[in-house]
Amino acid sequence: MKHFLLTTICAAMSVAALAAGSADKSESRISRAPYRMEAPKAGRALKQIRHTATFNNVVNPIMRPGMRKAANQGISETPLAESFENGGQLPTGWSVESKGDAELDGMARWFVNPQLSPYMPAPSDGEYYAGISYPSKSDLRQDEWLISPEFELGAAKYELTFMGYISRAHFFAIDNEHVDVDNMKWKKQEIKNTLQILVQPEGGEWEVLRDMAEEAMGTEYKDLAMEVGMSMVMSPYSTDMSKYAGKKIRIALRLLGYDGNFIFIDDVKVTLPSPEAIIAPDYHTMYYGFSDDPGWKSLVQRIAVYPAYRPIRFTNMSYDDVIYSWLYQDPATGEMVADADPESIEVTYGHDIDPATGTAASFVNPPVLVAEGEGYKTVQNPWGDADMIQIGGAPRIKLSNGLTKTYGLLPFEEKTYDIGYYSVDCDPIGKMAVPAFGYNRDTDEYWTYYTTQGESMPGDYCHLTAYYNMIYPGESPLVIDGVNALAWALVGDNAEFKCEIYPYVDYYEDGELLGQVRGDKPIATATCKGSDILNRDPTIQTALILPFTFDKKVVLDDSHAAYCAMISGFRSDEVQFFAPVQQWQPDPNYLCFGWVEKEMNINGRQGTAQHALGYYANEFGDMYCAFAICLTGYYPWLESEKESVDLGDANTAEISLDSYNDASALTIESSPWIKASATGRYRDTKLVITTVPGTEDEEGFVTVAADGMSKTIKVTRRQSGIDDAVAGTDAEIEAVYTIDGVRVNAEGLPAGVYIEVYTDGTARKRVVK
Repeated sequence: MKHFLLTTICAAMSVAALAAGSADKSESRISRAPYRMEAPKAGRALKQIRHTATFNNVVNPIMRPGMRKAANQGISETPLAESFENGGQLPTGWSVESKGDAELDGMARWFVNPQLSPYMPAPSDGEYYAGISYPSKSDLRQDEWLISPEFELGAAKYELTFMGYISRAHFFAIDNEHVDVDNMKWKKQEIKNTLQILVQPEGGEWEVLRDMAEEAMGTEYKDLAMEVGMSMVMSPYSTDMSKYAGKKIRIALRLLGYDGNFIFIDDVKVTLPSPEAIIAPDYHTMYYGFSDDPGWKSLVQRIAVYPAYRPIRFTNMSYDDVIYSWLYQDPATGEMVADADPESIEVTYGHDIDPATGTAASFVNPPVLVAEGEGYKTVQNPWGDADMIQIGGAPRIKLSNGLTKTYGLLPFEEKTYDIGYYSVDCDPIGKMAVPAFGYNRDTDEYWTYYTTQGESMPGDYCHLTAYYNMIYPGESPLVIDGVNALAWALVGDNAEFKCEIYPYVDYYEDGELLGQVRGDKPIATATCKGSDILNRDPTIQTALILPFTFDKKVVLDDSHAAYCAMISGFRSDEVQFFAPVQQWQPDPNYLCFGWVEKEMNINGRQGTAQHALGYYANEFGDMYCAFAICLTGYYPWLESEKESVDLGDANTAEISLDSYNDASALTIESSPWIKASATGRYRDTKLVITTVPGTEDEEGFVTVAADGMSKTIKVTRRQSGIDDAVAGTDAEIEAVYTIDGVRVNAEGLPAGVYIEVYTDGTARKRVVK
């Protein structure tokens, strides 16, 4: 594969055949080291193949374009749009010109084809794209033009956009004369071919608008190589067209030069610029992660999980000077409706859980942020981190094959932001592929060098002891009973890892609240031995899951500002290699949940330090990321149809509840004169309240609780006021009843309260002491 840039990958991994509704996902990468370290070569993930799983009663989005009058009257928002979907032929009005050497073979000229090989990228829109290959002989010159039909731009600022697979490193000579392969640096950067974008105004000459090789001059080889690596992904490109506003033009893509690489182009558009439409979810948002099956298996659909009966908030993080509004799914009708608040949206949904399986019976659509303004394209941008939202319960799904599968909860969507592990080459100390946030025989030396910047003194040391994710609670508790942590590792049978959940508590100095710090004592602890690890091979590094199960459930609620899930124990003689898996692409809203903790002795000063992953960087920039620490748990709920009940003269009442937990798991407390019990689950939960015989109280309560949630119902009853109902009459007692309605013998009554019914139909209360 001479013409695909190959870079070192630290481990070979296979992607197994995917079962319906689930996918094997396993990968590893190495990234450049932070700060002063030398950059290693970049490994890339194997491509994720997506399938469509079948869900029950999934609600589909209903988009409503044109909520208000269009902002760009008389101006075409998209005067050119082409995805090459013409059965492998050039689209109408498009043309190809070859001005290169006559000996060029067919694929060395522009063509339209579907994806011909898994070693080529898939089209970004539809089944076809335009492409061009390198010549069969490296000394053949290409001068190949792909030319659009003529179109007219309005009097506005337009931009040309397209999706492209373009390896910019191959615009240059790549050989021992030009590249220091060991350090991934140029010895001499020399252009051998380029991709140009040209524009021809009506009646004029072709003008070069953009030359991609010239743009890449001065960019280091390692950075150009990392842009593509081994991935088969098309990337977006954008070019300003504002200088041609109001003109009729044609555009052309021109490959010029020798011995390049494959180039693929799709979804070519000339449009008004799109305004920002960036949505940020609440910090406590959780997503379907991985199951505990070996092989890092995850659902192919992207699902966020939120509490039921609590507000869900999304915030507009955009800054363009346009009009913003929202579309969201109405909780009552299921239709997408509008909200004009430009800043944020808040909506509350009840659950829809299938009682038979405990899985979501339907899903809610993510909100859509609408942006429109003069000179901009109208944008309807759905929240991009999830295809659907589950309300309440556990991340449990019924697959198309009828099986029910449970997944862990992650603070990031792993298919959107990908996963990998972070390792570094530290050339100054001769240590390669060090698992920076884990452990091998070189990790301590690496961290000591990194911390002292190579100026350590005798007795200085620094080593990592733990890594963790921050957990921010919402208005409704999250209940967890364990953790599954993903790692790429080689560990022995007797290795012992620990998982701890810590709360963050208020920190004061001189009586002033300065913030929150991690508490001294964990609220939950579990251990996992090497022999317990899922998918472990004792002879090779492989994709592992470390399972931790707590002795009892842990409720994470807003009684604390935050919590953390911490993993330690990897720094051990039983561990040959351990690299925690993490989110790979950074969160666009700069949310950083992942942290590491290290112990050190520098210049005689001992202590610990915590650092966010955002202090470090990979090829995507600063790692505002989280570790792949899956929480096994659920969002419970407990709702009551009534906040109070008046028994009147009755001695019993029934109230409908909606409870995630079965009634047998509910704790019920009440006033002494009240007895209460519950049956059922979900919306069929019933709370029965009865009075205790012989009591006269008129006000009381019933409190129902489970999983950190509770409902208190005020209970009242009226005294009957019938003591004097028969005063002044000659009626005789006909029958005597207990207050529970049981008829008893009127003679020799034991102490208690009774109802006497007289022959004239009246009644009165009688207290026997």
